[in-house]
Amino acid sequence: MKLSYAFVAAACASFVSAHGVVQQFTANGKDYAGPGPLEEDGPAMPESPIRRVGILGPVTDVTSTEMACGTGNPGPVNGIAQVDAGSEVKFKMSPWVHRIGPLTTYMGKCPDTPDKCDPNSLKWFKVDAKALKEDGKTWYHGDLADGKPGVATIPAGLEEGYYLLRYEILALHKAVDLGMAEFFISCTQIQVTNGGTSTPSDSQLVSFPGAYTAEDPGIHVDVYTNFNSYSYPGPELFDGTNGGSGSGGGEAPIPPPPPPIPTTTEPAPTSTEPAPVPTSTEPAPVPEPTSTEPAPVPVPTSTEAPVPEPTSTDPAPVPTPTAAPPTCKRKVKGAKRAVKREEEVKAKAKREEMVRVSNMMHRRRRFQAQSQH
Repeated sequence: MKLSYAFVAAACASFVSAHGVVQQFTANGKDYAGPGPLEEDGPAMPESPIRRVGILGPVTDVTSTEMACGTGNPGPVNGIAQVDAGSEVKFKMSPWVHRIGPLTTYMGKCPDTPDKCDPNSLKWFKVDAKALKEDGKTWYHGDLADGKPGVATIPAGLEEGYYLLRYEILALHKAVDLGMAEFFISCTQIQVTNGGTSTPSDSQLVSFPGAYTAEDPGIHVDVYTNFNSYSYPGPELFDGTNGGSGSGGGEAPIPPPPPPIPTTTEPAPTSTEPAPVPTSTEPAPVPEPTSTEPAPVPVPTSTEAPVPEPTSTDPAPVPTPTAAPPTCKRKVKGAKRAVKREEEVKAKAKREEMVRVSNMMHRRRRFQAQSQH
């Protein structure tokens, strides 16, 4: 399985330019176009509610301030999308290549209008989380690569007001190595309408950075070896009730069964029924003849074994077991070559990753230098 990881890592390293951004946000039946990253000379779209990220690359440092709203710490925009509490919102990505990892949506309530909202000072709460589908093998993440939008639900009854909506795509294809999980984050300015008075509890509120650590089981994880379940990082899910409880997977507790009070009266007759022990005595003699008959049956079977001597002559090429050793040797040699190829591919992937990171850091420094001027 490690070999598969090496191939995936190498392939993904060559697709850095294919990382996408939120191309379209949909709420209350209305579509809002999103801007491209600042590193590209596309339209700024200041009237869009989607804040503009700096570069297409991911955030890999969970202690970075970019964990709040994405690369380049995107600033406010003029647009605000209207979203009804209890409704679905959709995030359509530009061309996407990854398929492994959770899709998580957070919200942070702004003290003023969203265009004056600082994401690093907000308290965020998780409202939607999707990882593995019901088959336990495919991820909702793959829908993005298939051109489908990511879907999240705004809690019904949520307190009305202005919020930042944080969409987090976590790519885990290289997460077996510490610090190699990739976060793609986008923030959209919204106003929640037709809501109620529900607010999350203190235990459901987190800050970015601060909500995650690089060692969290859902961030540092091998998704290729003995993997059958996923553990979401961060707080429990807010389900729309005051201090609402829940988990990343949204599992509900099973109610305990009612106490078996009437059962105490029934054991009396039940204990009398086993009295007809004769029933237990009858089966005893029955199996005896049955057990005696099969005994002779295997004897002829064992005598018939030599009859297929002609058949045993057919497997005259029984020297197949003797041919096993060279086959094993070839397999061992093949395995060694596979391991060697794996190491070469992994080394190549790491070199390409270093080049990618170096180029990314160069673009980021250039972007920061330009922004300072």
